[in-house]
Amino acid sequence: QDENTLYFVSDMPGGFGGMDIYKSEKQNNGIWSRPENLGSSINTEGDEAFPFLNEGFLFFASDGHPGLGGLDIFAAKITDNEVIYIENLGSPVNSNYDDFAIYLDSSGIAGFFTSNRPGGKGSDDIYSVKFESKYFDKSDIIEQRFVEDIPDSVNLDKNNLVITYTIQLGAFKRKIPVTHNFFRDFKGKVELKTGRDSLNHYIYGRYKNKTDAEQQLTVFHEQGFYDAFIRELIWYNEEKLYKSNIIE
Repeated sequence: QDENTLYFVSDMPGGFGGMDIYKSEKQNNGIWSRPENLGSSINTEGDEAFPFLNEGFLFFASDGHPGLGGLDIFAAKITDNEVIYIENLGSPVNSNYDDFAIYLDSSGIAGFFTSNRPGGKGSDDIYSVKFESKYFDKSDIIEQRFVEDIPDSVNLDKNNLVITYTIQLGAFKRKIPVTHNFFRDFKGKVELKTGRDSLNHYIYGRYKNKTDAEQQLTVFHEQGFYDAFIRELIWYNEEKLYKSNIIE
């Protein structure tokens, strides 16, 4: 937005997967710096593309981060070159098809994106979107912690509790590496959380609303993972991050 930083996509050697997002900064002599990969927080073994910057948030499409299917649109809060948080925009912006190339106007409230979901006029169609308010507050997350990891003796501000949903694939007494063959179909997207029950819980994805999690769970059941189920996770933020009421 200051016209001195260029974000672009490339499949050049040295990336994390297919298409990665890079940035280059304009130097005092007018020459652009050597491209810098945005790192593993943004880029995955899949494809990341269609970067768009809006007031400190980098919007992009990815089929490597946990999503609803195909390419999903994500927003990453970036402060001082550090990725603070990545959020899937969820339904109805994202679908089980390819959703990408979002653009928001200067208000940060209204914009457009592209999708090949059913019901359009052709292959890739342009859709409009309008939020009730700016999709994200400008406040930064200072720290986000899994509530089960915080001792009971710590008093938590209930206003800073954020509920998300995940899909639990299994819970075991013995710790199994997330790279184990058991998880090979999940393409490295499985997280390990050790609960207060001393069991090792293996989870997939974080979803703001239960509907999004249910759509992914249906896919897993169709693939034969019948024991998978939706689990509610509670996180503690020192600052609340987002507002996400889509009204159109």
